[in-house]
Amino acid sequence: GRVAYRVVDVESHSLKVEQHLKRVASGVYRLPEFQRTFVWEEDRVLKLWDSLYHGFPIGQIMLWEPEPDELPMRSLGRAQIDVAEKKATAIVDGQQRLTALDSVLTGDIALRFDLQDESFVYNDGSTCLRLDILRNDRGEPLSFADVAGEQFFFMRASPEQKSKFARAINHLNGVLTQRELPSQII
Repeated sequence: GRVAYRVVDVESHSLKVEQHLKRVASGVYRLPEFQRTFVWEEDRVLKLWDSLYHGFPIGQIMLWEPEPDELPMRSLGRAQIDVAEKKATAIVDGQQRLTALDSVLTGDIALRFDLQDESFVYNDGSTCLRLDILRNDRGEPLSFADVAGEQFFFMRASPEQKSKFARAINHLNGVLTQRELPSQII
């Protein structure tokens, strides 16, 4: 007998980390039901941020654009709530990385950046910068639209940190705004 093969189109993109995270936050990126839940330990999240900060490769994101009612989908994040069917992009590979990045920005994972040592830590100190830019000081969620025009991590820095560690904060901002995270849509 004959075997029928389906041709798969692959489209490559090189979006900035910020662009991917905006798609996570707005619900464009979803998890298909066959994906596992978020399982990374805090040490792995720290190492991901460290790799991004130092320019090390972190792999690419694999995406799929199924038909709207083709399969059930969940939101990203620790809760992973079932969502109503609508046009979405399914994350085939990269869910752990995107969830880890998003969870730090929303404050679900309390990672800090030690400006003195230029290292990521899980404690507070006078040289530690909060990374939860998508949460206000009252703990309420913010959207990327709420922080538009901000220089992201500068909004979390004290005046003393801004003057003493501006280069490190600027580099950290560049992780979101300049660093590319390649993706492929299949």
